[in-house]
Amino acid sequence: MGCDIHVCCEARWTIDGVKKWYSVDHYKKNKYYIDEDKCSETEWDIVPIFDDRNYILFSILADVRNYSNNKPICEPRGLPDDVSKTVKKEADDWGCDGHSHSWFTLKELLNYKLEHSKEHHSGYISEQQAKDLENGVTPDSWCQSTNISGYVYKEWDDELTSSFQKLINALMDRACEEFYIYSWMDDSNKKKAIEKIANDIRIVFWFDN
Repeated sequence: MGCDIHVCCEARWTIDGVKKWYSVDHYKKNKYYIDEDKCSETEWDIVPIFDDRNYILFSILADVRNYSNNKPICEPRGLPDDVSKTVKKEADDWGCDGHSHSWFTLKELLNYKLEHSKEHHSGYISEQQAKDLENGVTPDSWCQSTNISGYVYKEWDDELTSSFQKLINALMDRACEEFYIYSWMDDSNKKKAIEKIANDIRIVFWFDN
């Protein structure tokens, strides 16, 4: 059975003198919704900023599907104590099917990327892939178990998964949108503006199998 990630996005603002986290997810109308008395469907569905299924990324974020023993950023933290009501409801709606809840600010994700350029892989690959690996060509596909003749178990290191950068990019785009960091700004000023608010935007996420 596969495992998927569910990512919500929150930003922190001071409104009426109170600093708190608010949901900044986008939503779309659920075409299957009739009304609350006639079906169990929700009226609006989140358009997630990120929904890739990448087990290496999952292992780094929360020690989930960690077949290759990557060191996670930290063990799952649970939902934040100050989670927004909207995101808490999304998480609660998954009930016992949701697991390994956690969260990270953009600052934490950026710091991890600065300090880690490699990730560890392991699995069964073909004999040709094994030969290529000896020549420095890392596999682009593998499996955790197989009955196919000729496949061999190998371990190798590779560049940090592109899905990690994709997640960062998605969160940065939402940060620019919410904190008025404009595309016409030069790279230096844009980078400074993002760094200034990097602790005030975060992902809250969980998994289901």
